[in-house]
Amino acid sequence: MRIAGESLKENKAIECALTYVYGIGKYTAFVICEELGILGKKVKELGDKHMVQIQSLIEELDIPIGSELQKRKRNAIMRLVNMRCYRGIRLQKGLPVRGQRTHSNAKTASRVRGY
Repeated sequence: MRIAGESLKENKAIECALTYVYGIGKYTAFVICEELGILGKKVKELGDKHMVQIQSLIEELDIPIGSELQKRKRNAIMRLVNMRCYRGIRLQKGLPVRGQRTHSNAKTASRVRGY
């Protein structure tokens, strides 16, 4: 059973197995399972019909998952870097972005990143 290029482990409960897909957390997995009425079932107990329902519900809820989400995140970072705003410069240098201290922390983060 595959969703967004990620294999789901057969012996796991479906709400736990869905969290292995990049972009689906515990709450989203719970909502999906509750909506379809498959809460508490294992992946191996589900058929192809359920997998099609899960995929269609993810598309219906407009949840970005997998490579699409990674691409969005990468584009958001590149936008900040290209804009040369404070956050973009800090991201490019590999330094903390959100006000963390750098005197005693972030010593190894000061290497130049490849953005």
